[in-house]
Amino acid sequence: ALDGFFTPENLAGLRELALRYVASRVQARQASNGLAPGRQPTERILVAVGPSPTSAWLLRSAKRMADATGAEWLAVHAESPRTLHLDADARSRIGEHLRLAEQLGAQTLSVSGDDLAEVLVDTARRHGARRILVGKPRRGRLWDLWRGSLVHDLIRVSGDIDVLAITGEAMSAPVLRPPVEPETRISAHPWRIWAITCAALIGAVMLTLPLRTHLEPANLTLPFLMAVVVVALLGQRSPVVVATVVGVLAFDVLCVPPYGSLAVSDTEYLLTFLGMLVVGLTIAHLVARLRGQADYALREAEGASALHRLGAGLATTRGNEQMIATAKALTSDILDCRTVIMLTDRPGSASLSHEAILRLGDGDGDSAGDESVAELPPSDVAVAQWVASHGQPAGTGTDTLPSAHGLHLPLLAGEETVGVLVCVAIAPRHIHDPGWRRLAEAAARLIALALACERLHAQAGEEHLRAEREHLRATLLAGVSHDLRTPLTAIAGLAQQLTQDADAERRSIATTIAEQAERLATTVRNLLELTRLGGGSVRPRRVLIAAEDALATAVAAIRPRAGNRAFIITAQDCPPIWADETLLHTALINLLDNAVTHGAGTIELTAHAAADPQQIVITIADHGPGIPDDEKASIFDAWQRGRSAKPGGAGLGLALVQAIITAHGGQVAVSNRGGRSLADSGSLTNSGAIFTCILPRYDDT
Repeated sequence: ALDGFFTPENLAGLRELALRYVASRVQARQASNGLAPGRQPTERILVAVGPSPTSAWLLRSAKRMADATGAEWLAVHAESPRTLHLDADARSRIGEHLRLAEQLGAQTLSVSGDDLAEVLVDTARRHGARRILVGKPRRGRLWDLWRGSLVHDLIRVSGDIDVLAITGEAMSAPVLRPPVEPETRISAHPWRIWAITCAALIGAVMLTLPLRTHLEPANLTLPFLMAVVVVALLGQRSPVVVATVVGVLAFDVLCVPPYGSLAVSDTEYLLTFLGMLVVGLTIAHLVARLRGQADYALREAEGASALHRLGAGLATTRGNEQMIATAKALTSDILDCRTVIMLTDRPGSASLSHEAILRLGDGDGDSAGDESVAELPPSDVAVAQWVASHGQPAGTGTDTLPSAHGLHLPLLAGEETVGVLVCVAIAPRHIHDPGWRRLAEAAARLIALALACERLHAQAGEEHLRAEREHLRATLLAGVSHDLRTPLTAIAGLAQQLTQDADAERRSIATTIAEQAERLATTVRNLLELTRLGGGSVRPRRVLIAAEDALATAVAAIRPRAGNRAFIITAQDCPPIWADETLLHTALINLLDNAVTHGAGTIELTAHAAADPQQIVITIADHGPGIPDDEKASIFDAWQRGRSAKPGGAGLGLALVQAIITAHGGQVAVSNRGGRSLADSGSLTNSGAIFTCILPRYDDT
């Protein structure tokens, strides 16, 4: 690309396109700003897509028009009996145009009917489109009189819908296609078809020769028409045409006087010849059309059956390796090529795991490499990485990186890319076949869905195991905590009695025992409450609590452990708090205990209404060293203790605070003085930590 595409000329063209695009986006934004609030644009544009090479220019014009007006647009391909005989190249162009429309953001539809104009107008009315865009006819008036004009037919039946005929860009050089292999439906022994044709004609001649002296020549046309019908049953156009022409000539030579000559004695037989030709050629045309329809229906049925087998096989398989092995056995028959799948590292990631490159199928039935890993050229791995990142196809047969060795299709499950499907060694007849492309994309979607379901199944299993482990741990912790409360209470009570001893040394030991027993009892109590809240067995019993009373009660409970620390409570004009009194008291006690243990100086407690009238803010601030920035995100995790924490704590107090506030539908955060808290409680100049709790306010309505 650096050598062949990013030339000064191309870069200048890209700059011009970028400026045009920016201008169109500005106009579209101005148009959308002119709408009433909440109102969506209601205009829609319908574009008629056909096999003409100018349809690509028509789609880009519709895209620019839709962006400029803020309208939605859809690309519609209409099928009629006249279009069923299109060759493979024309159908390939139709498929490319529909894919281009999807890339440009259009909704694509395929409809069918007897009259193209009426079908397009009905589709426009069903989808609320007020404009229909078609390409201007390029052929002359005589051709329009003979074959009809879609533009004129649309104008005649459009009614109140506008019809815009747009001139396409100058015809570009035709796209070089690889040689198309003969259709598989053609017999491997065509001489049999011609042998049957000759036998039918000989049979007609042998039947008419004995009867020409007994019947009128006009009645002798029936054996030759029967021969044409017999040949038509073979399903080939050319033998029917040959049988028709040869039958007319044989009828003239053998059944019309003078016999043995092409001369005609009675000119009335010229009308008979014409009738035989018209009937035979009509039969040939109908045979070709019916054969095309039958082949198209057969291919669609085979594709649907193949996808059904693929979906059924993937639905009954578990595990990525087994699922990919199942896909290998099925996709080799469906796509007739080697296929490789590259999975992403993890759900939601756009980077591919090189260790996860697994072979899905060989296409040639060789199973010797079943256990091997399919290696792709580095360039194709880079293309696959691009496809995984952008979620768009690339490679052979596309406009993006067409020099790649294979067709790269993203494995999309909703908005998530789970991997990339790479089709290599594609048969030339499949590269530009829209039917094969649709089949490959459908297979990729099925594989992506199966892999996504498998990932969800694995995640569900992991979550179930994790939940079981958490439940077991919570049960054990709750049991141990409950059993420890009684002996700890007894130890604390006995130690308190020993503090009355006359011996100073024994009194000091008893005081230490009482303090440590109380600390351990607090840890056990916090652990028990934390497991109960985490298990969902506790629901807050909310009542109206006066904010000042709640703060004062918590200060009174913590004061024996605070020594000579001062407390400042500010809660004037604060609305009542709607919370569980016991749980809120526990949360405030733990916050104050944290401030007493790790902080310094005066502890400030504040309660006030937040900017949001439905919330109340409680802050507890100290004048200690504060919380390091790298610890703020994990300070509320269980068993988490800061680097500067004093010995003796278990790291459960703040985790319990967060569990209680979250159970009330609130939030808790920490900041340092001089910073900004969760509720923007202001900034102070000196050091210290500020814990902010936001609780919902009681709504008396």
